Amino acid sequence: FKHIDNGHDEVAKRKLTAVIQLSDKNDYVGGELKMWGSTQCRNYISYNERGSLTLFPSHVYHQASPVFWGKRKALVCWLSGKEPLK
Repeated sequence: FKHIDNGHDEVAKRKLTAVIQLSDKNDYVGGELKMWGSTQCRNYISYNERGSLTLFPSHVYHQASPVFWGKRKALVCWLSGKEPLK
């Protein structure tokens, strides 16, 4: 489902989201990372080479599409700051 990675309470200080691809691109079908500008899907980010990094602002709406075959593994982490975004 389409979501953002920051908001209220303990996640409000997240500034950047990092997604590191752990699976080989031949291990699955699907699983593309989609991002939205305002309301329309603007780009499909599909850096599926093992070890690739996708970095984006945590307030951007995004989602991973379903995996139709195999398994997609990724490491997701957030870089935070002292204050929430204003």
